[in-house]
Amino acid sequence: MTLSANGSDTTSINIDQGKTFTIYKIAIRSTGAFKVTAIKVVAGDYYITTGDMYKEHFQERGNHLLLMENPIVVQGSTDIEVSVTDTSGSTNTVSFAFIGDER
Repeated sequence: MTLSANGSDTTSINIDQGKTFTIYKIAIRSTGAFKVTAIKVVAGDYYITTGDMYKEHFQERGNHLLLMENPIVVQGSTDIEVSVTDTSGSTNTVSFAFIGDER
């Protein structure tokens, strides 16, 4: 997603009905500083994380990989929404990859 200076955006990943997606890693690449304000499973309004996750895990510009101590298991049909805010003060591109398996 491309963020304007100090702008925010939300993107989503669809998990189909009858599928289970287990997330082991979250990879992120960015062109500037940003914060993850929420990662949410839409069905049931379940938040995986909110608030200041970026302070510990994603505060540097560049490439990042977060290894999940406990995998996140998401049952379909639902979406995973990721909300991000730019903190660099200029246009910023942020890309996410949720790494795991779907069954």
